[in-house]
Amino acid sequence: MDTTEAIKLLDTALSSLLKHYTDDPQASHFNQVDIKTFEELTNQIPMITAGMTKTAALANAATLVGSTHIIDYLVKELGLSQAEAWARARRAEEFFGDVLPTAKPAPEADPNPQTETEQERSEREAREAEARAREAENRKRRREEAAHRKLAAEKVDIINQELSYLNQDTTPSRSELYELALAEASNRRPEDLRKWVRAAVEKANHRAKDPFAATKNRYVHVGKQDANGGCRISIYLDGEGAALLNAALAGSNKKGHGLSLEDPSKDRRSFSQRKADALVQILKDYNSGRLSRRGGVGTIVVSLSAKDVADLPEAQPDKRFPTNTGINLTASEILRLGAARYDFGAVLDPDSGRPLHLGRTSRSASLNQRLALLASELVCSGEGCDEPADNSDVHHIEPWYAGGVSDIENFTFRCFKHHPDNDDTRTGQGNKGYADHDPDSGRVGHRKPDGTVGLNESTAQQESGGAKIRDQDESRPPGCPF
Repeated sequence: MDTTEAIKLLDTALSSLLKHYTDDPQASHFNQVDIKTFEELTNQIPMITAGMTKTAALANAATLVGSTHIIDYLVKELGLSQAEAWARARRAEEFFGDVLPTAKPAPEADPNPQTETEQERSEREAREAEARAREAENRKRRREEAAHRKLAAEKVDIINQELSYLNQDTTPSRSELYELALAEASNRRPEDLRKWVRAAVEKANHRAKDPFAATKNRYVHVGKQDANGGCRISIYLDGEGAALLNAALAGSNKKGHGLSLEDPSKDRRSFSQRKADALVQILKDYNSGRLSRRGGVGTIVVSLSAKDVADLPEAQPDKRFPTNTGINLTASEILRLGAARYDFGAVLDPDSGRPLHLGRTSRSASLNQRLALLASELVCSGEGCDEPADNSDVHHIEPWYAGGVSDIENFTFRCFKHHPDNDDTRTGQGNKGYADHDPDSGRVGHRKPDGTVGLNESTAQQESGGAKIRDQDESRPPGCPF
């Protein structure tokens, strides 16, 4: 049976189950054996999708969407979220290898062919071939074990996540710990499995005694805004960073810290809230220092139209305005930041929402040009992208090397993911497209190899000044879908 026929049979079977369990659920439909068996069967899907992801990587499926990243294929063609696409790609990397090039650590030192003898080169290549064969065998054992135990995707992802903190050259090795974790996963709930793997990693790391392990694993991640306008921030620091942070926040241990209160006992903030306020004050002080050094140029830029300013007295207190950081702020939050001390105006074309002419003769965009572009686009101009200006480069639409000038009409934002996928040669190599003006709207979009121009219609883009200007034309449909 080929895969096409198998998928058709699966479609028929799932349609039958869907009808049985969702048309009119009844107690008489309950069958414990069927439910447990179905759960075991669906647990095989993560391994299947991992294998499918590997085949897609081997077939360079990313080129179908004009990209070099398998993640883009999973998101654009399969409709997955970024989080699920990365999770699926990591499973494929774990069980089959060579799916995510960035997931492989760079060698500590590349062999120098000028000083390497023929015998040394031969010995090195033999060692590398042996290591590849050993890792391929380890991956084969891992996927056979995972398939045999029919583990849920959640448990596989927990193992991958916790083992990412394992140091190099530990005893037991990563492969050995992975196989032990797979064996434990069958008999442990997800929460308990996480604790087991974490304890095993801590024990193995202690034996390895890598003095730079914490420094290698440092990171800061700022999440997306939630419905209340807040963000979750995850931080991992080495000892030095953690000590500096604790020292900087130490004053907040006492009630009344940062407040002008005669009686500190009246401070009703929790311990955690005082810590948060102290951190925000540190960031404000830091940015104030940058403001004075840069002569009034701030690090947070708010996008407001003239209509927004006029409507401020009647606006709802929770109305938010977009910024270059990707975080939307209310009027009161803007005032608390002191953002009203400096201003910058940009004039946008009423039809396209693009900035009017503001040019330079050097290659790099000026600060004024970047601010004008922020007012127009706010985010990356890649299709469906919501990466803010701070996470984007200013990109020449007509390449600089081909005579493209550094005028505002020739600029657009491209984020760190979409920028490398731009084909400056405009030859269609690798099925890539390039940033170009849409002749109908005047906006900047992504010209595909078939000649069509895809525009960014993401929710984040619809908050831009350019989108608001375009939507003021009553002959155009509003950016909001309802």
